Amino acid sequence: LSEQTEQAKQQRQSEQEIVDSLKNQVTLLNNESYLASLARAQYYLSKEGEIIFSTPEDNDSMKAKSLNKAYLEAQNNQNKVNNEKN
Repeated sequence: LSEQTEQAKQQRQSEQEIVDSLKNQVTLLNNESYLASLARAQYYLSKEGEIIFSTPEDNDSMKAKSLNKAYLEAQNNQNKVNNEKN
């Protein structure tokens, strides 16, 4: 019973961290300047009359960030699976 209680506490803490992260994302996405910079960076959206030039460095940097994000998400998922098994 004590072990189940401890597992439930750990699972609750893990889920609370996810909720906190999602709340943080919602807060950021409700911020107009953050949303604009995100749209500009990821989707190359521009202001009226503005021209965007994509350089090879930009493309490599975005690929690296994308791969890094995917790696971190995979690590987080693996950690969650490992924690649930324990």
